[in-house]
Amino acid sequence: MAKKPTKKPAKGGNKNRALTNPENNFVLAVLAGDKDIDAFGIAYKTAKMNEGTIRKEAHTVRHRLHVVEAIRKGHEKMANAAGVTAESLCLELEEARIIGKSERSASGMVAATMGKARLYGLDKVVLEVKNAEELTPWSSITAGVDAA
Repeated sequence: MAKKPTKKPAKGGNKNRALTNPENNFVLAVLAGDKDIDAFGIAYKTAKMNEGTIRKEAHTVRHRLHVVEAIRKGHEKMANAAGVTAESLCLELEEARIIGKSERSASGMVAATMGKARLYGLDKVVLEVKNAEELTPWSSITAGVDAA
C-alpha cells in the first residue's frame, strides 16, 4: 500500500488568484513606497494588535504568491510608464561616472560603478569551493603584514 504524502503544499495559494480588498490596499500601499508594516496598517484593522503581531501578519501577507505577483506586476507597470529600463539606468550611471571622472571625484565614480553593478546583480561575490583543502588559510595570507 502506497504511503500518503506527508508534505503540505506551499502556503500562499495560486499566484493568479484575485486579491481581496485588504490585499489590494496592501499592494497599493507597498507600490506607493510604504514599508510592509505600514502598508499592513493601512490595509487592515490593526488597532487591537501588538507590534509583533502586525510584523508577523505583514510578513505573511507580503509573501502570499498572488500578492508577490501583484506587486511585481505593479512595479513592472510603473517602470514601463516611466520609461525606465536597465539600459536607461545604466546609461545614466555611466554619465554620472564620466562626470565624476572629469571632476576628479573618486567617490562619484565609485558610486556610479557600484550602482551599475547592483543593477546587474554583480555586487555580490560568489565563490565556488571545489576542494576545501586547497584553500589558503587567512593567517598565511596576512603573515608579515603590519597592521599599521
